[in-house]
Parts: sequence; structure tokens; C-alpha cells
Amino acid sequence: MVKNQLFKTLPTIEMINKVLLCFNIDSLDTGKVTFCRKDIINFNSVSKLNTIKNDLKEFYLPCKARTYLNDLN
Repeated sequence: MVKNQLFKTLPTIEMINKVLLCFNIDSLDTGKVTFCRKDIINFNSVSKLNTIKNDLKEFYLPCKARTYLNDLN
């Protein structure tokens, strides 16, 4: 993960785990995981991501946060 092009600071493992939980993935050690659009809808991933969006903004460069964290759908 390249820090300088997307993040002002690299996300912590705790933040990465929060994002993974939005997709019902327990941890990076879970192994190979696949999911589709229907799974994302069933897991309410978008609404879960919206709840941690402010926490995510702390890591992203401002211009990238506007691009990647606004209008999640």
C-alpha cells in the first residue's frame, strides 16, 4: 500500500479490521474470501462504512477522501 498517493498516514490494523468487519470478514488472516454485490447489500456494508467514514478520513489525503469516501453506494 503506497502511503504518499492515497494516505497521509497508513491505516492502523484496528482501522483495517473495522473496514473488514463491514464486509463480514473477521481479519486479514481469514484467508481467501469472495463476495458479490448481493452480499454487500445483505451485510449492509455501505451503511456500516458510512458509520466509520469520519474515522477513515483521518488517514486519507483530503483530495482522495473526497473522491473515495463521498457518495458511497
